[in-house]
Amino acid sequence: MKILLNVWNRLSLNGLEKGAAESYFQEIVFLNRYILTIGLVILAYVPFNILILGFSFLFTISLYLATLVFVMLLVRFKLYVLARAHFILLTNLFVFMLVLESGGLLDGQLFFIPISLLGIILFKRSVWFIYGSILLSILLYYSSIWIAEVQGPMISFDESKIQMIKGISNLAAFLFSIALLFSVRHVTRERNKILKQQTEVISIKSRELNESIRYAKRLQNALRPDLKELNKYISGFSLLYKPKDEVSGDFAMLKEIDETSVWVTTADGTGHGVPGALVSFVCASVLNRTLDKMQDASCSQVLDRIAREIEGVFNKSSSEEVKDGMDAGLLKLRKCEHEYELEWAGAQQPLIILSNNLLNLQFPFIQKMTDNEKLNVFQIKPDRQPVGKYDYRLPFTNHKFQLNYGDRLIMASDGFSDQFGGVRNKKLRASKFRELLIDTYNLEIDVLASNLDEYFERWKGEVEQIDDVIVLSLQL
Repeated sequence: MKILLNVWNRLSLNGLEKGAAESYFQEIVFLNRYILTIGLVILAYVPFNILILGFSFLFTISLYLATLVFVMLLVRFKLYVLARAHFILLTNLFVFMLVLESGGLLDGQLFFIPISLLGIILFKRSVWFIYGSILLSILLYYSSIWIAEVQGPMISFDESKIQMIKGISNLAAFLFSIALLFSVRHVTRERNKILKQQTEVISIKSRELNESIRYAKRLQNALRPDLKELNKYISGFSLLYKPKDEVSGDFAMLKEIDETSVWVTTADGTGHGVPGALVSFVCASVLNRTLDKMQDASCSQVLDRIAREIEGVFNKSSSEEVKDGMDAGLLKLRKCEHEYELEWAGAQQPLIILSNNLLNLQFPFIQKMTDNEKLNVFQIKPDRQPVGKYDYRLPFTNHKFQLNYGDRLIMASDGFSDQFGGVRNKKLRASKFRELLIDTYNLEIDVLASNLDEYFERWKGEVEQIDDVIVLSLQL
């Protein structure tokens, strides 16, 4: 008995021994077992058929047994879809031939009812195959009845044996239907069991992933510099920091030079979420190390050096070219007795200057953005290249200028101005962002970030935030 059970289990896994697709596993095991069951039942029936009906139907039965072996071979060669389709088609044709030979006298057409369920079990992921198998069974059912009525039986029967064969046929059709219904129930239960297991695995993985992201967020927050040190050098500052996801690719950095000078940076690492956070971590590390070494350098020299180092970091251990890096604005601020001396260089991030003082910033790359007599708004153009790998790299442009006490500087990533929203679901755009900065100029610097955040949320509405946002405002 144990040997027979081992043979049964081995044949049930026909075609699945070595790396079969998991998505087909249940259907193929079911197909193998059904072929074995039908084959055994038919072989057990053959002696009764010879005893009661002689050699009638034996050719059709033998031909069907041969097709079952053919289907097993298709499964063996992992032609799963072809094997299942052939099994349904040939089983329908087998019953069709039996009905034609018997002229419908033995009620063989009843087998089309359970056969129509085979598609549901064997093609549970393909609606078209299910509908097709049901339609085929229905067409052959009515066709067999009509042909049998027109031409009559192809084999003559002893009237005394017809009732016996009909009883056996009806019982077999009933048992076949019951077996299929139990199979559908079993397959459904197994499918739900697997689905539950997959859901639990996904839930565990999701929980682990969320815990990892939350931990990464804590690390990122812990590594962020305390911008309160800016208060040693300026009147005040305001930071709007709004990650798209739990962790962010945008960051701000403060690096003290001496009692009167400080580096200030805002940067937008490539991407957002976890990839953006990894890129920003690399970029922030390179930036921090470079600023320590180059305290007397200009902003443009620092960005040039960082660009080379970031390119080296991302490409030294990879066979693929990596063009990740960051957009950034680097400001060097020196507080003097009556004014501020500033240097700035930008990589695809402009510097916006707002002042109600009379400013004379006429050198190249500086645009005056408003004709308002009471407020001067200037924008220093950045270089149109990132800090990182770039095919057409040029040295960054260094800008030196003086500003007065009370002037305001805005350093921001493009996340705010690129956000979709409003009535027409359009981008906010840089011009609208500058108008907002002009409208909020008279607000105290301490409340500026919250006002910008409220405007951003109103503009965004129900639209998904598309990128990380950072806006650093400095009041000199």
